Amino acid sequence: MDVFVYYTELVGSRVYSHYGRYLGRVKDIITRAEEFYPKVLKFVIRAPFFGQVLDVPWEVIRVLEKGKVILVPEGEMLMKQHRVNPDEIELEFDILDMQILDTNGAKVVRVNDIHLLNTGNEMRLAHVDVSFRGILRRLGYLHFIDAITNWLFSTKFKEQLIAWKYIIPLGGHFSPLKLKLPLVTERLADLHPADIADIMEELAVHERQAIFSSLDVETAGETLEEIDNPKLQTELLGSVNEEVASDILEEMDPDEAADILSDLPDDVTDDLIDAMEDKERAEDIRQLMTHEEGTAGSIMTTEFLAVNSAITLSQALDYIRKEAKDIENTHYMYVINDKEVLLGALSLKELIIADNELNIKSIMEKRVVSVKYYDSVKLVTETLGKYNLTTLPVVDDAGHLLGVIQWKDAVEAVYTDFAED
Repeated sequence: MDVFVYYTELVGSRVYSHYGRYLGRVKDIITRAEEFYPKVLKFVIRAPFFGQVLDVPWEVIRVLEKGKVILVPEGEMLMKQHRVNPDEIELEFDILDMQILDTNGAKVVRVNDIHLLNTGNEMRLAHVDVSFRGILRRLGYLHFIDAITNWLFSTKFKEQLIAWKYIIPLGGHFSPLKLKLPLVTERLADLHPADIADIMEELAVHERQAIFSSLDVETAGETLEEIDNPKLQTELLGSVNEEVASDILEEMDPDEAADILSDLPDDVTDDLIDAMEDKERAEDIRQLMTHEEGTAGSIMTTEFLAVNSAITLSQALDYIRKEAKDIENTHYMYVINDKEVLLGALSLKELIIADNELNIKSIMEKRVVSVKYYDSVKLVTETLGKYNLTTLPVVDDAGHLLGVIQWKDAVEAVYTDFAED
C-alpha cells in the first residue's frame, strides 16, 4: 500500500539490524535528481555515541515505521562509510530550509518539509511543503496547534504542497545545473518570459546565471526584454559566451538589443554585433545606437510591416503571412515607394475587408501622422495620445521611413515608474 511520509518524521528514527542490534539514528536521506520524482538511494545514519556516519542503501531496508527502521538480514554488512557525491541531493543540506523556484506558481518560496512516497519497493521524493504546517511539524507542535485552532475556529492551518516536477532547488551547495539542464529547461518551458524575469530578480547571482544559461536563445531574449534593470540585463548577457550572447541579441527587438548594448563597453558591443549572423539585423542595431537618448530614434524599432505602393492587396497579404510572425506589432502596414519614402498606411482591418485585386496605393490612408527621428519622446507620447494611435512611424527630413514607435515604449521612456511596474 502506498504511504506518504514526511522527511522530518523520518529524521531521528532509530535504526536496527534484522537481529535487533541498535545501529544509530537517521541523519539524512539521499536522492539523485534524474527524474521528475527522484528515487531515494539511501539513508544516512550516525552510529551511537557520536560514531561514524554511514550510508544505508534503500534496498536493505525491510521495515520503515515512524520512529523505527529495520534492515534485512544482510543489511548491516552492506552499510558503508558516508561520502559526499556531487551528483546526489542531500535533502537536509540541499532542499530543507532552502529557497526553491516554483515553476508552476512562478515564484520563489522556502521549503519547510519534504513529502516522500513509500510504495514498499521504492521511495520517491514527491512534494515539498512550503506551508506553516511544515514548520509546526518540525517543531513538534503540529498536533497541539491543530487541536487549539480546531477547537477555537473549527479549522486547521492549510497544507501547501508543491509537486517536485515543478520545482528547481536553489539552496545549499545545490546548483540548478545539478538538476541537469534538460530538466531545468523543461520545467521553465511553460513560464511566460515576464515571470522568468521577475524570478531572476529574486535569485542570487550564481542561481540566476545558471538558470539563464539553460534557456533557449529565443526565451533568453524575451526574458531580457522583460527585465527593467539594465545592470541585471548586462550581467545575464555577460554570463554566456559571445556566440550565444550574439544569438540572444538577434532574437530581441532591435531597439531592446540596442538599449542593452549601449550599456556595454564599446569593444564588447562591437564584438557582439560583428558576431551576429544576420548582418541586416546587426546593421539595424548599430544604426539605432547612433540616436541621441530621449529622442524618437532612440526608442523606435526597425521591425515593422512595409510594402511598396505598386503591389496589390493580395500580394500584401502574402507578405504579411510571411513576415508577421517575427514582428511584435502588426496593427498597421506602412506603404513606401522605391526610395523608402513613407506614402501611407493601412490598418489590418482595412487589409482584410478590401478587394484583394485592388492596388495598395488606391486604398491606403495618405494622411499619415509621423515624427522625426530627432523629436523628443515627450512629443512622441503627445502625438500618440492626440491621434489615438498604437504605433507611430519615424522618418528623416526627406520622409524616409526609419522605424516605428509602439505606445508602450513611448510611455515607458517618459514615465519610468510605468516601466518598473
